[in-house]
Amino acid sequence: MYLRAKRWLLDLEIGGGLSLQVMQASLLVALFEFGNAIFPSAYISVGTCARMGVALGFDVGEEIERLGWLNRVEVEEGRRTWWGVLALDRFITPENFPALPLNAE
Repeated sequence: MYLRAKRWLLDLEIGGGLSLQVMQASLLVALFEFGNAIFPSAYISVGTCARMGVALGFDVGEEIERLGWLNRVEVEEGRRTWWGVLALDRFITPENFPALPLNAE
């Protein structure tokens, strides 16, 4: 099921499907990866979520309401999703990868 979800998200990305719902689905997959210790993929997935958020304009704070393509409910949902991405991005770091060497000495 995990591989199907990753493939589906990849197909959406390749096809140009960029929306709040796709960002939320990607965030859920990143949470699954983190919870199941799939660390390199979790790190990459959170980065992808962050890029989606920037592309959708959720990184602009209060100015998002001026974009005009979202209603008030979608704006609030986007803000909460963006904060979830930021929190997970701060938490999933390369230092949390137990099996990967950090310094090549």
